Amino acid sequence: MKKISLILCVLMQSMIASAQFTENFNDGAFTGVGRSINWTGDVDSFAVNDGRLQLNGSKKADVTAQLRTPTNVAKNGEWTFSVKMNFDPSTSNYLRIFLLSDEEDLLDPNGLFVRIGGSSDDQISLWQAIKGRSNRALITGAKDRVKRNPVSVDIRATWDYLGTFTLYSRLEGESSFTEEGSCVISDTPATNNWFGVMCYATKSNATAFSFDDFVVQTLDPSAPTGIESLDNPNVIKIEYPSPGNNQYGIHYQLDRAGYNCRLFIYDLMGRKVETVFNNEVLSSSGAIYRTLGGNLRAGVYIVYMEAFDALGNVQQFKQPLVVK
Repeated sequence: MKKISLILCVLMQSMIASAQFTENFNDGAFTGVGRSINWTGDVDSFAVNDGRLQLNGSKKADVTAQLRTPTNVAKNGEWTFSVKMNFDPSTSNYLRIFLLSDEEDLLDPNGLFVRIGGSSDDQISLWQAIKGRSNRALITGAKDRVKRNPVSVDIRATWDYLGTFTLYSRLEGESSFTEEGSCVISDTPATNNWFGVMCYATKSNATAFSFDDFVVQTLDPSAPTGIESLDNPNVIKIEYPSPGNNQYGIHYQLDRAGYNCRLFIYDLMGRKVETVFNNEVLSSSGAIYRTLGGNLRAGVYIVYMEAFDALGNVQQFKQPLVVK
């Protein structure tokens, strides 16, 4: 019989965002004396036009160009920015936004980047850059999300103190952000020194990328925002499978009914392997049964739960799940 043991520990910590840097290019520049933020890299391949940073490459040849600026935001961080691409993205015309990089040169660092386009699926995705090796996809967003011409999109990425990384997008004309996906990244994949953009373009699109409204923020664990622990310390309990039974039960006991809850199971690589429930309003107690096998085989996993009340207060839980 396979055994499941769950160590429940309520991790309580409050967060607000405090700006690490913002950049809107309203001064018509992206580098120079007197600027608080200076971008370095392929400076001759960029310009500021109409208050936006624009790729300004030669239309005589394909372009691979980058700009970067120092930053120290990683875990407990939030990144937002605006992107316009005056073409339908492809495997030859796409963008990487490095949220963190351990090297100034973004060609082959360790770090994390958001990719827009770059495959036939036309997705917005999150990747781990691994120096000298193939990059690894952590979040693959909705297929055909950016299958359009032009693309105008706002990106928001958050990495909370529990290690949950969530990627959002908002296309032009949409009133709210859409979640592209989430994963658990327990440790920083690189010593973060740099934030930057990396454009890949054929010569016909050498001036077709532009950017605006970069906001890179850190999350302050000392300021209150309504994230609290549940009153009952035994919120989740596991019903172990009996002989001949391949199902286990997740029993929950909340302090009251009416919470809107999400509960996911991740592997240690940060990949979501089970969605137990997502945005469901729960009663004060109950149980959900899942079947062993499939994606949930012998190994160590992470159970992550969020409970929201009507006022927007959030209660978050993260604990290991060991399947034997």
